[in-house]
Amino acid sequence: MKVALVERFIKLTIQRQLVILFLFSFLIRLVFSVIFVQTRGIYLEADGAEYVRFAKCILDQGWMVKDTGPLFGSMIGPGYPMLVALNLLISGFDNFWFLILFQSIIGAMSVIVIYELAFLLSDSRTVALISGLWLALYIQYIWYTPWVLKETLVFFLFPFSVLLLIRIRKSLKPLSWDNIIFILTYSYLIHTDERYIAFLPLFAGYLLISTDHFKKRVLTTAIMLGGVLLCMIPWLYRNYIVYQRPVVISVRTTVITDKLLGYEPLWDRGVRWNQGINNYRTRPDSEKSNSIYKAVVDSLIAGHKVLRTEDQIFGINAIKKANAEGLYLMLSHRFKGSFPILFHIGGHLSSGEVFTAMDTDMSRHGNPP
Repeated sequence: MKVALVERFIKLTIQRQLVILFLFSFLIRLVFSVIFVQTRGIYLEADGAEYVRFAKCILDQGWMVKDTGPLFGSMIGPGYPMLVALNLLISGFDNFWFLILFQSIIGAMSVIVIYELAFLLSDSRTVALISGLWLALYIQYIWYTPWVLKETLVFFLFPFSVLLLIRIRKSLKPLSWDNIIFILTYSYLIHTDERYIAFLPLFAGYLLISTDHFKKRVLTTAIMLGGVLLCMIPWLYRNYIVYQRPVVISVRTTVITDKLLGYEPLWDRGVRWNQGINNYRTRPDSEKSNSIYKAVVDSLIAGHKVLRTEDQIFGINAIKKANAEGLYLMLSHRFKGSFPILFHIGGHLSSGEVFTAMDTDMSRHGNPP
């Protein structure tokens, strides 16, 4: 009787601890987002603008989305744009508070996931609590909450998938809820960022690595992989209709698939860069914006992969001009090899100055890679 009461008390204490940790994490992210938006507004970095464009295409054309526009639409998966489309339906086209609220919630859920992962790996509630508190306060996991970017979603989906995978390996039940939820979660992650396909062989190896219960391991792994591949078929079908060839999630994967299947290359960053510049330059002046941010979004078809160094964006002179006119570029290399983040804080630079600077820069560096 006493043992049962102690166990119940411990369980209630843990549940209370998780609720407090979730609410603490959620409030931090929500308060940060409110302050961020009030002081800076909603500023769409190049990827963010394309997510919104893609989302509008989804609402206009339906899930097939045969035309995603001339820019990055073919480079990105449909996962995050679908979430943005839901925001546009609920909050309207100029309001992203539903998305920010959702990202605050899943950001806080990421903290709970890390807590559970830490406990599974360490069997220590103290280690789990420290890990959860660290993530609750870690600025890189808070920073993207008010941005229209997929990072917060990815920060939740991947560790949650790993947590489910560990539980699947422990139970080895082919049709368990953990396996079904993993299939849905990881499929959505892949449709958000196709690069996570690369982890599937590693996950399969993790499930198969032991010799005990071999048949159950093979069956569980086969259902997991088969379920994920099955969930990829609708968008693969959509891509075949649009591109007239097999394209896995986005055209970035055609760098591999076109070579394997013998197609002419669909994706060429250098060609798309030049097409983007020419597309912007040939527009009537009435259609051009004098915002340097708009110029970036409307011209850099090659996307963030070309935004690697300060010199390669607009050149030192252009940045000095932009600063003089009140437009500031904060280039943040938070991770080694990652692309800079563009912050549009205010002010304008004429499109002529933008492209003069770009001409000067390209003559010094050549076309960006």
